[in-house]
Amino acid sequence: MKKTYLLLLLILCSAGQVSASGFGVFTQGAKGLGQANAVTAHVTGPSSLYFNPALLPQLEGTQLEVGTTLIFADRQFKSDLGGSTEKGDDSAQFPSSFFATHQLNDQLTA
Repeated sequence: MKKTYLLLLLILCSAGQVSASGFGVFTQGAKGLGQANAVTAHVTGPSSLYFNPALLPQLEGTQLEVGTTLIFADRQFKSDLGGSTEKGDDSAQFPSSFFATHQLNDQLTA
């Protein structure tokens, strides 16, 4: 049991040594983004499925939602050890989303 606790302690203490770089794109709909993504309890459109799939029966008829985001990342790394600089690929990226719902009848929605 002591070995398990020691291993757990080492894992938790070493997490500070991890240096990650990146970002997340969480734009599953303008309405949800405007509400700071606090939309798990009510329907804002087809993109509500991302946060809470149980909301699907509340969407009536056929609904479509399409969105995209422009990302132009300018990345540069300068080494503390050697002082060398590396520049990343600066191409534009367009992560997109597509949500569609259709109510077949009062008891079946896809």
